[in-house]
Amino acid sequence: MAYVQHKLLMWLPLLSWGPSFNFSIWYVELNGIDDPDVVQPCLNWYSKYREQEAIRLCLKHFRQHNYTEAFESLQKKTKIALEHPMLTDLHEKLVLKGDFNACEELIEKAVNDGLFNQYISQQEYKPRWGQIIPKSTKGDGEDSRPGMRGGHQMVIDVQTETVYLFGGWDGTQDLADFWAYSVKENQWTCISRDTEKENGPTARSCHKMCIDIQRRQIYTLGRYLDSSVRNSKSLKSDFYRYDIDTNTWMLLSEDTAADGGPKLVFDHQMCMDSEKHMIYTFGGRILTCNGSVDDSRASEPQFSGLFAFDCQCRLWKLLREDSCNAGPEDVQSRIGHCMLFHSKNRCLYMFGGQRSKTYLNDFFSYDVDSDHVDIISDGTKKDSGMGEAGIGFTSWCD
Repeated sequence: MAYVQHKLLMWLPLLSWGPSFNFSIWYVELNGIDDPDVVQPCLNWYSKYREQEAIRLCLKHFRQHNYTEAFESLQKKTKIALEHPMLTDLHEKLVLKGDFNACEELIEKAVNDGLFNQYISQQEYKPRWGQIIPKSTKGDGEDSRPGMRGGHQMVIDVQTETVYLFGGWDGTQDLADFWAYSVKENQWTCISRDTEKENGPTARSCHKMCIDIQRRQIYTLGRYLDSSVRNSKSLKSDFYRYDIDTNTWMLLSEDTAADGGPKLVFDHQMCMDSEKHMIYTFGGRILTCNGSVDDSRASEPQFSGLFAFDCQCRLWKLLREDSCNAGPEDVQSRIGHCMLFHSKNRCLYMFGGQRSKTYLNDFFSYDVDSDHVDIISDGTKKDSGMGEAGIGFTSWCD
């Protein structure tokens, strides 16, 4: 550790202890070391540092004013480098020679050598969006592409480069149309105008979908219902599967809650483990009949826990119940969060969301094999070197 000597100390009061607090200084105590064996090396280091900085400032001044002989003489005499050798090389090629091609090659070499990695790692990520204008075979009417909507769901088949879109809310009603977008052909195809007429799910929004790429199947669960239409019949949580190759829907469950699965939820998350043929669903707000229970807790939002669905046996399993605690092994359910499944690590990664009036910014993983939770970031600490992602959530008015 290096100590720097000072001759003056200044006290600057920033905040008073009370409304009539006196800013006068009553007592000051300074602690330090006066041992020459400790102090003298620090003084020597400080003197050498000042001399080096003074010489570097002189070198900078000589070069800026093109005092080449003075610059070279001082640098040769003191053997002090003004800057990194690559910067000196860049100055020579850019300022003295004006060789822009050589400057570009030098910058590319610096990039390949990783000289910019530390600086880049400290920068905030900024997305760059580009509008996709699909091809149209029937003009720009409603028949050629899906209309504007919100609360819809999309999944992508990375093998065929096909995006599937289902449902949503157009501002007036829930939708039940089903579309496929080919990334290669840049074109939308309407699979169904109304999936309910084809033994599929009813019109809905705020549901979730996941895709099994190996078996080419799509699963959908959950939906949002307005409080005015909620009753014991409408609050059943149906569960559907769509087979891409046969273009057919299958009802897996009329009510997942009756089968040991989650109740009717919205704004949850679903992930597929294609290798084990398992589906994981976490969080989401449980829809209830308003005014059905004379309890103060009835008005409090209820959240769904962490469930696993065995697609082969068609069995649900509750892995973790919703926990109000924030312990190292507790899983707090939420809405508006993000969840991904890592097939190699066999972990679910969960980030952000909203729980009641609390906006969460935590990041944790859940090992599906060992039932272990690992807190990657509790959302309270800030890394001085890296910028954390902002809180992500979806607001709803019930």
